[in-house]
Amino acid sequence: MKVTIQTEAEKQAEIAMVGYAIQRPDRMDDFGLESWHFADDRLARAWETIVALRNEGKPIDPVTVADRIAGERSAELKTQGDASLVAHLTSADLQAAVFPEAYADIVRESWATRQVLFACSEVMGERQRGLEGADLLSFALEKLAAIHVEQEERAHGINDLVKARFRQLSALAEAKARGEVGVTGIPTGIAALDTLLGGLQRGICTVVAARPGMGKSAFGMTVTANASRLGLGVHVFSMEDPRESYVDRALSRESLVPAEKLRTCELQAGHLGQIAQAANALSQAGCWLVDDRGGITAEELVRSVRRSLKANKTQLVVVDYVQLLKGPPRVERTEALTHVMDVLANAALQDRIAYLVLAQLNRECEKRDNKRPILSDLKQSGAIEERSKCVLMLYRPAVYREKDKQGNPYPEERLEIIVRKNNQGQTGRAIADWHGPTTRVS
Repeated sequence: MKVTIQTEAEKQAEIAMVGYAIQRPDRMDDFGLESWHFADDRLARAWETIVALRNEGKPIDPVTVADRIAGERSAELKTQGDASLVAHLTSADLQAAVFPEAYADIVRESWATRQVLFACSEVMGERQRGLEGADLLSFALEKLAAIHVEQEERAHGINDLVKARFRQLSALAEAKARGEVGVTGIPTGIAALDTLLGGLQRGICTVVAARPGMGKSAFGMTVTANASRLGLGVHVFSMEDPRESYVDRALSRESLVPAEKLRTCELQAGHLGQIAQAANALSQAGCWLVDDRGGITAEELVRSVRRSLKANKTQLVVVDYVQLLKGPPRVERTEALTHVMDVLANAALQDRIAYLVLAQLNRECEKRDNKRPILSDLKQSGAIEERSKCVLMLYRPAVYREKDKQGNPYPEERLEIIVRKNNQGQTGRAIADWHGPTTRVS
């Protein structure tokens, strides 16, 4: 089957836009076109040249454009078609676009179509080299995700932005004065932490890192439950635990029945009533989505979020945990994780929602006398730390039988949330309560 790279209408649209630019160079910026949008190299060079002549304040017509191009090209290229280029620019068919906005759309759509076809050809090439199955799909998704079509214009006057922000801050101040939650971000449900952060901020990735068993998933559940209680949509990706385990933890947290009792079904008198009440309360929590697929890519995750973004009114995405996301095939792990974090950070920024990304720490902290984690303890820390605006680290001193300055053992319930990085505010430490049997953080 023969694939048409560019239709005749698309070719004529490119010609018409260059013709229009020659007649109305003052309007070139109105269409959002760049030289690389053009399939015809001659027209791409012409577009670049018209921009240069316009910026220099020099005359623009087909002859001056062709003459500038001929003067900039090498002696070898001068022998290979300057005459045809001049003829092309001065030909009768180089007419100005009658509907330039519509023609510019055609040029952009033609460019996007070509990018998709080129990506597909690369996928076919990888298939011929032996890539198959899930790895081939991952490669295809990566190539397609790299195609950036024109995004909606989001430039706003600073005066409008300042007024909108002032109204928001005024409303928050009034809410705080009434004793209500008054933070700029999404409240975590942990008062000391919200004081430090102002809640989880929209538009960025907040990383929560810890060693296994320190409470990462419980922290994510706490934030999720609190956001849902406030009517905010949450989309959770629980890649470590199947949905049954996730639901058990949610029921345990809500009912105060130990999660182990739920798993083993060793329920005592009154437990069923507590669980029924918890189930009823959780069933009322709208806009709380749980996805327990394993081995998905960051691109697949983001697409899932965006498919349900409006219906779920999603404001928070919880990823448990980032090292379980699949990276591009045939890529070293650190580089793959860099790609994953880039995808998540860009999605948070573009969709203006908060991403809470849980991450596993390596064992380096356990080799030190002071076992409180630091940024370098992150696995592949360069990728995670550099692409995160905020990094929290969880630590329970009782796990290591640590004692305070008076020599007393720290209580089992003590959970330290250490803010190691915060580009939008202060760092510090928030103390929370940990209840192991129900994995509650408060």
